Amino acid sequence: MTTTLGTPTSTRRDQPLVLCGMVAAVVVAGYLAYFRLMSRAVPHLYGHWPNDLLGLLRFLVEVSPFVLFAAVLLVWGRSARQRVAGAGCALLAGGADWGIQEAFQKLVFERNHLTQTNLRIFDWTLTLVVPTLVALSWGLARRSGRAWLVGVLVAPGLAWAHHLLQLHNPHVQSWEFHHGQWWVTRLEFVAPMVVACLVCWLIELNRPPTSAPEMRSSA
Repeated sequence: MTTTLGTPTSTRRDQPLVLCGMVAAVVVAGYLAYFRLMSRAVPHLYGHWPNDLLGLLRFLVEVSPFVLFAAVLLVWGRSARQRVAGAGCALLAGGADWGIQEAFQKLVFERNHLTQTNLRIFDWTLTLVVPTLVALSWGLARRSGRAWLVGVLVAPGLAWAHHLLQLHNPHVQSWEFHHGQWWVTRLEFVAPMVVACLVCWLIELNRPPTSAPEMRSSA
């Protein structure tokens, strides 16, 4: 029996860059399509949904896209451990998205305790936490090593900068008012996550090379 040394074994990490880009594009496009579908379906659902179960409907609507994202990561992650970690973090992002908004609803409508400070806390928490967890979930599923974790910070950084401009820059406010189509607002929400994922990939791509073939980087 002859053994050939140095011949790399085909692994999930050796996937072509074009395929990786296509999967990422499908994830983003799928989210936009799902959001558009839900924005049309939810008003009709509210009209036929039992009043005492409206909280369940809100939960399903908020968490469902993150469940679909988790399902993608369960398939697309590089290893079993990474698939579970990425999917778990995606579900955590969904829970945070729903939980923050649900806590805000209870504070305002059940306790009637709305102050400017509370509003800012909920607003900024939702703005920063969800993009961070989504970018982290993709990184956990697709990246290796630890250096890429720095790139996750791009997500809250861009989300913070954009939201700050929304609140205080009249030119940005005017532009968004005149270009407030549903897909524009959703892309503005998704953009920090996508850019952060790209930065994480570039950090991994440019790390010192290793001799192990399974450590190659793919988006």
